[in-house]
Amino acid sequence: MSSADLKQVSFPPDVLARIAPDVSLERHLSLGIRPNLRNFTEFNSIDIKSNNQQLQENYNNIFASSIVKSGPTTIINTLTLGVVENYGQDKDKYGTVYPVVEILRGRMGGAPTDEEMILGQDLYETIYHSKLIPNESLQVKPIGLGIKEEDGETIYYPDLQEADYIPQSEHEKSYSFVILSSIKVYSKHTSTNSLFDLCYLSCVDALQKLKLPRLYIMDSIQTKVSVKSKKSTTRGLISTNKAELNIDTANKQHYYSIELNIKEGSISSNYGIVKSPDNNDESILLTDLQGQEEESAILSRMSIITNKTGSINRISLINGGDGDISLELLRDAIEISKRRSKEGVM
Repeated sequence: MSSADLKQVSFPPDVLARIAPDVSLERHLSLGIRPNLRNFTEFNSIDIKSNNQQLQENYNNIFASSIVKSGPTTIINTLTLGVVENYGQDKDKYGTVYPVVEILRGRMGGAPTDEEMILGQDLYETIYHSKLIPNESLQVKPIGLGIKEEDGETIYYPDLQEADYIPQSEHEKSYSFVILSSIKVYSKHTSTNSLFDLCYLSCVDALQKLKLPRLYIMDSIQTKVSVKSKKSTTRGLISTNKAELNIDTANKQHYYSIELNIKEGSISSNYGIVKSPDNNDESILLTDLQGQEEESAILSRMSIITNKTGSINRISLINGGDGDISLELLRDAIEISKRRSKEGVM
């Protein structure tokens, strides 16, 4: 076959990104721009909202929510609550969030993917080791007592209505709240690292909006001395150790905010390091990885969580592929992260 018979084969950019992501990435970098048409150190803009309608209706036990949008990716994070009994003295001084991540790709049901489980585990460990939620903040306030009266149901709380409250001297149990996070990802076009950043941001934003409800038990046949009216002067012993706890969703004015160690401007930023196509001895730092080319072709990565005070909460390094993580690139990434925290993510 002669050279005249050979024809050059060309592919559209989206096809080339799938079959040869490294070639596509190198072609763009040689032109001084990334495949997503952003500059090397440019982040996608982020928009944060909350779904107040769900909170007003207390839909499905939702007590806080956050909607994070970045480019074509939307993340909806809802926080629900569970209650556990405290057994002995808890050695852990800090709590965390128990997240379930679901990346919606049109599939119906099935077991969670490795990516979803890894994201959930990373979020759980990062929030825990960052010491964002003191265990004291999750302690249930003094439990109320609901009494059915002629004009309806009345709930008494010992720290709010001491004069009218019936002592629960036999109730020796204590409880703590457990925060459950349901994270749904729509139209995922970001890398796993960038997806962690958005999920972490949604958790921090939702935690700052979280208000814990009051819990109460209903006066029932387990009451040793029954009180029929709030005007009664009887003050009896209430056996509540076997009573069922209820969430007081009717009196939202009694909800209370939890004290968090979340510093203002806490944000996670991710970076990729790739060899320069013009100079093999140099590496290029890329921020906020996105797209097929950057997801597949860039193996050396960094993730840094900073806040407005300049503190660093977390640094994660993966040195793989051709791009080497040098101290100079690490310093550059830290400075970019600090500047991003001070300026905000919008």
